Amino acid sequence: MLLTKSFPGWLVAQDSQRRKQNPYCRDGDARGAALFHDLFGAREIEREDDEGHRETFVRLGGIWIVLIAAPVQRARSGDHTAFHATSEIIEATVAKLQAMGREFIRARSNRSLYFFDYDDHVFELDAEDIDKELGG
Repeated sequence: MLLTKSFPGWLVAQDSQRRKQNPYCRDGDARGAALFHDLFGAREIEREDDEGHRETFVRLGGIWIVLIAAPVQRARSGDHTAFHATSEIIEATVAKLQAMGREFIRARSNRSLYFFDYDDHVFELDAEDIDKELGG
């Protein structure tokens, strides 16, 4: 994975093929923002840009993710956005996803968690130490 930004408690990365995560949301962006708010207490701000496009900004740690409403349909793929998290955060997120009835996948002996937003964007929480893994 390509390290793109780090901040306390999290490590943000892009998929291994270094493609940008598609931020478009077919049914409006409020549900995706609400998911991040419910899972992580993320701050969300909605606005309309100068061209009339509805945008929702979601703040996770020290970064903003922008969700843009558009009439698109995204197929699931291996593309994903990964965050470093503690095992405790992963377990708490699993419990919340189960309570919400949301789909998720455990991997790497439960040290990694993949989940999907309402538009099939894939997110990963990973307890591995990327510096140790990469020898740096």
